[in-house]
Amino acid sequence: MPPTMQRPPITYAGYADCAAALSDLAADSRTRSTHHVGLWLDWMGCGGNGRGGRVHRLPRTAAPHYKPARHVMRSAEAQRRLSRVARSGPRISLLRDLHLLRAMSRDVLPQKNEQYGTKEYWDQRYTQESEDVSFDWFKSYADVADILRELIPDKGARILMLGCGNSKLSEEMYDDGYNNIVNTDYSAVVVEKMKHKHAEARPEMEWHEMDIRDLTFESESFDVAIDKGTMDAMMTAKGDVWDPPPEVIQNCNREVDEVLRVLRKPGGLFIYLTFGQPHFRKRYLTRPGTSLEVRALGEAFHYYLYIVRT
Repeated sequence: MPPTMQRPPITYAGYADCAAALSDLAADSRTRSTHHVGLWLDWMGCGGNGRGGRVHRLPRTAAPHYKPARHVMRSAEAQRRLSRVARSGPRISLLRDLHLLRAMSRDVLPQKNEQYGTKEYWDQRYTQESEDVSFDWFKSYADVADILRELIPDKGARILMLGCGNSKLSEEMYDDGYNNIVNTDYSAVVVEKMKHKHAEARPEMEWHEMDIRDLTFESESFDVAIDKGTMDAMMTAKGDVWDPPPEVIQNCNREVDEVLRVLRKPGGLFIYLTFGQPHFRKRYLTRPGTSLEVRALGEAFHYYLYIVRT
């Protein structure tokens, strides 16, 4: 891969989303996958552009050895292609790794992409996974540590982690000196597992079973709130990403409403990491009495950091 081309970070969630999208395509080639799934499929040439339409042609500098599909492929065809490229050597190791993960992760992947937005799916998944398994959406703490240290210079800040799951973000921030972290997730299964896992090594961290759309914390009780992919999970319902279903709009607005309620004013900070582009996310994050900053992370394949200040 040319040095000017930055390959997308190899994260478990990205692969899981791609595999789930391929499952959807098996049932209906017209299925509109979520925007971030579309981006992954576009980049890898597996079909789909987030709207069920044409496939973007990759620049030769990005993948000189690979020709994108001319149409949206059904999953069976995509699987055959993945099988072929998996044997093609290190030039396309990203696709090879995707194929291998697809084979290893079949037991925990949802049947449909929209299941990522359901409590039942995550309860079942966390029940199946061991306590040592971690699942990190998008970038790791190491990738964004410098930015977070800049945004949160006070290591004593009270930080709310929204939809913590079994991500390593909280533990790695804790080990970096941020000891006042409150983790929430609506899966009681993962909350109990994380309580047990971190009880001795990170005793000051808190873990609460809680829905981010209905937080039970007092108003203005946190300095910082962090969402790394949780809002994205609520956006996996089928529909046009340009015109989301009412349920998606309501859920995302409820999360932001609750976050702004529990943040201190002035001086509160809501940090949201995703690869949802600004035209899909600003509608939820632009609020009266707040300011919004958007930072693009990466070069050829962008993640976005949304920073809402109260």
